[in-house]
Amino acid sequence: MKTILIVEDNQAIRTELLGVLGLEGYEALGAENGDAGILLAQQYQPDLIISDITMPGLDGYEMIAALRQNLQTAHIPVVFMTGESEPTIIQQGLQLGAVGFLTKPCPLKDILATITKHVGS
Repeated sequence: MKTILIVEDNQAIRTELLGVLGLEGYEALGAENGDAGILLAQQYQPDLIISDITMPGLDGYEMIAALRQNLQTAHIPVVFMTGESEPTIIQQGLQLGAVGFLTKPCPLKDILATITKHVGS
């Protein structure tokens, strides 16, 4: 079973995604910010991380930078899911090692297609 970590400070979005992913046959983990995301990534070694960028504590950029500096988590693909669509925001995320972007609000079919693209079904 593939494991997906959702790092999202909005509890309603995080809860909805965790429920859908569970129904789709994924093991789904949730973290409310980058600090918690790093801890869960180290503990569970997810197959993919989908993360918001703007969060309290460590934001998505800081989280991915920390993940990339740790040999244990450097290989985990990260997709940012954000309400921001400025080219500089996307460029910064890609420079830090993100493998893709989803723009909120994002249809569930697009989220599932992104997951399939990066980890299979």
